[in-house]
Amino acid sequence: MTMNKISQTLNSLPKQITKSIESIPINYNIMVMGESSTGKSSLIRDIFGLDTAEGISVEWDDDLLHEIGDMACTANPLAQLISIHPSNLEKNKTTITATRYTLKEHEIKMKLTVYEVGGIGDAVNNLFDWVPAKNLIMNRYEEYHMEEDKGILDNDKRIHVCLYLVKPTDVLREIDIVTMQVLGEIVNVIPIISKADMLSDEKYTEMKEYMLSTLISNKVRLFDSILVDECKKVVEINFMPLRYSSPNRAYSYGESVGQGVSDIKTLQNLLISQHLVDLIEVTDKYYETYYREKMIIDIFRQKNSKISEDFQRMLGLEESKIKKISKRIEQKQASYQMLIAQHISALPKELL
Repeated sequence: MTMNKISQTLNSLPKQITKSIESIPINYNIMVMGESSTGKSSLIRDIFGLDTAEGISVEWDDDLLHEIGDMACTANPLAQLISIHPSNLEKNKTTITATRYTLKEHEIKMKLTVYEVGGIGDAVNNLFDWVPAKNLIMNRYEEYHMEEDKGILDNDKRIHVCLYLVKPTDVLREIDIVTMQVLGEIVNVIPIISKADMLSDEKYTEMKEYMLSTLISNKVRLFDSILVDECKKVVEINFMPLRYSSPNRAYSYGESVGQGVSDIKTLQNLLISQHLVDLIEVTDKYYETYYREKMIIDIFRQKNSKISEDFQRMLGLEESKIKKISKRIEQKQASYQMLIAQHISALPKELL
């Protein structure tokens, strides 16, 4: 991506964000996952234009790798892993890597962290391949809770969206269904059919309809911007799963054009220019759910059945804190909605 393209990517951020991040950069954290060789790295490079060093700095942080390794291997109290025998987790072949990028154009700066989770379903014993990813997501919520208690709110490390890639096959694997089912309860999930250049338009339509109906019948919760604000003009409700193909992918019979069979523009709009704020807002809601459940567990963990005065006082403080968080989110949403309306009113009518 050229410098001009980087500029277009960052400048496409909603106006309500650009003013607020001129002095403080926005933290945006994405998880991309699936089985091996589904084009996870290529997808992120294409969405954010990371193939050029201009305007982008890459941070290889050993401390970050150790940090996510610890989080992925540490069961969060709310991760519901009690029934999983340790021997099953020892056979887990899932890998997690993380890379930090800083995208900067003029005064706009985005700190992007990409978590790449690979090897889902690669091994025969793959029933719990989703465990490290769930641990990481839940422990990021816990970390955010601890920092919030200290008044540190400028370094959001929560994972805002999970892009889940599946290969173009006739049947969706059980591990893919279960993984999206589990993660859909704690993070925004967007399914993507990879290597879409292997499918004809007819086959893609068939797979899309089959995959969507399978996910719905299994009660898999996907990110749906329509649920965020029904008044917004968004793509059709059944737009997922999207499709992607790495550009210039090599085959024995030649190279794939790639871009012609990719929804890369839709993904850029979804993740950056149109619904970045929505993704963060829905993450706030997932975090609120985590916080409430954590409070319930803390109550049941009290040694004495009779709640002490100190604990009652603590409950009152926590309840007050929850109300403040909810009020702050409501104020943020009202501000965003007003600014979005201003942003939309400035667009040419033909784009509406």
